[in-house]
Amino acid sequence: MPINKHRFQGTIKKSFQHAGEFWIERQPAKLGDYSGTVIVPGTKGILYARLINGQILQVYNNVVPNIPHLDVLIGRDKSQPSVWKVIETIQVHDLSQVPSYLTFHHEQHEYPAPDSVFVRRDQITPLLVLPAGGFNVRFFGDVVYKFGMLAPVRVNDADIDLSSHVITAGAKYVRLDVSTSGTLVYTIGNVVGSKELLELEPLPVPTANGFPVCAFVFYEGQTELRRDSTERTIIDLRMFTSDVVKDAGHQWHDAPALKSLLYLDELGVYSSRDQSMKKIVFGDMMEQIKKYVHIIYGTIKKILLSYIKLGDSAGGDLAGTYPNPAVKAIRGTLVDPALAPTNGQTLLWVTANSRWEAGSSSGFVLVVKEIDGTPTVSNVNTIKFTNGTVTDETGGVVRIDIGSSGLPASLKVFMNRNFTF
Repeated sequence: MPINKHRFQGTIKKSFQHAGEFWIERQPAKLGDYSGTVIVPGTKGILYARLINGQILQVYNNVVPNIPHLDVLIGRDKSQPSVWKVIETIQVHDLSQVPSYLTFHHEQHEYPAPDSVFVRRDQITPLLVLPAGGFNVRFFGDVVYKFGMLAPVRVNDADIDLSSHVITAGAKYVRLDVSTSGTLVYTIGNVVGSKELLELEPLPVPTANGFPVCAFVFYEGQTELRRDSTERTIIDLRMFTSDVVKDAGHQWHDAPALKSLLYLDELGVYSSRDQSMKKIVFGDMMEQIKKYVHIIYGTIKKILLSYIKLGDSAGGDLAGTYPNPAVKAIRGTLVDPALAPTNGQTLLWVTANSRWEAGSSSGFVLVVKEIDGTPTVSNVNTIKFTNGTVTDETGGVVRIDIGSSGLPASLKVFMNRNFTF
């Protein structure tokens, strides 16, 4: 049988093509199972894929986004003939910015992944000010809002010429704020001797209730405004107000007055521990104060308990309760509790009752004591003496002078009764 030249060449060519083909088999499929789940739980890079005949396979993917129902081409290669892999997308739906060969991989750019992308403030556009050559800047607008405003305010983009603020001697700040009406407000600071001295100066006072944007540095010999790693004469003051729904831009001196505090209100404090500003919830602060008050109260209570107070029982020579105790004894010796003296009576010690009672002169004890001696007489109604004189010193005192060995000796008799001498 003669050999057909063209058939032989086709067979040989097909054999060579098959021998050099990397993929053993290819199949069109859609990503995800019938419920729309794309990623196989507990795996990384393994997806569900549905074949045209309805069969669901698990395929390895490192080339396409994990989008449900995405049309892809899958296959098995010679290196791993038992593993199905995603080869490419057949058609990309709603992915005009995503190449068909690139899978979603944002995780590798998120901290602390090894390929983390850190974004500078210069790349965040709301209320951003960037140099535009010379003393011109480009301002990127935004919608601003803070607590107390009736409605959000749109701030438009603007190209700003700041050449009117150029300075020929010294240095100064020019502050830029956005008012609550959406207008740009400039506040010019004081001129100082040099740029170095300006760095020690505070920024100009902010616009009342305004949104801080930036401060420009102008100095002698300056040729342009810059915002780069070499020089930054545009100081970013933004607080990123676009999504702030509460007041975040007030200074204390122009903030609305508050007459009372709620438990969850926050207060700013300066921490002496690390010398930085901190915040504290009012309720937590009250709990701390309460602890200190309890300690102080305990100390004061102990002190007060040691004081005499109304209703306390009297002691010692007193009986009853305060504030009106009664005298029950004199230096420990009892006094008649029914004591009611009449005219001319005095206190008499009654041994039989072991107490002081009101009484007359009967049983009165007179003690006569020499100035340099000891008592020698008791229960005396009559005192006799010779070679002496008696002097009435009034006030119930009688002075008796008696001579002895040529030297006078004196006795004083303290009397409450009339005695015969």
